[in-house]
Amino acid sequence: TFGPGDIAAIYPQGHSIDEQIPLTHGLIFRLTTNTIHVTIEDNDDEKFSSFGDNCLFMIIKMANDVTYRRLKHGLTLMMKQRQGTAHHLLDIAFDNADSLPTNFSPNTGPSQWFNE
Repeated sequence: TFGPGDIAAIYPQGHSIDEQIPLTHGLIFRLTTNTIHVTIEDNDDEKFSSFGDNCLFMIIKMANDVTYRRLKHGLTLMMKQRQGTAHHLLDIAFDNADSLPTNFSPNTGPSQWFNE
């Protein structure tokens, strides 16, 4: 779903997004039931002049800056844990290793929890 403030990439309708770079990026500033209003730079207008008035475009929502920073921060923290106690859990989460059966035995005593 789209919302005001989302960053969007605009492609010509019917083209694969894997085949080409977008025509432009813009910021969604208003939504109605049947329209999406996107702001673009003035110098991007000439990219759209060859399409005409009845051309359809494909709009792909991109991650906004806040989401990008949060994801990058989370991945950075996880990379720091690669040498820590969570390294095996990260390998399992990213499908780099199979999970191992627990070695639980009633004689081992209480569980040891790690919380950094």
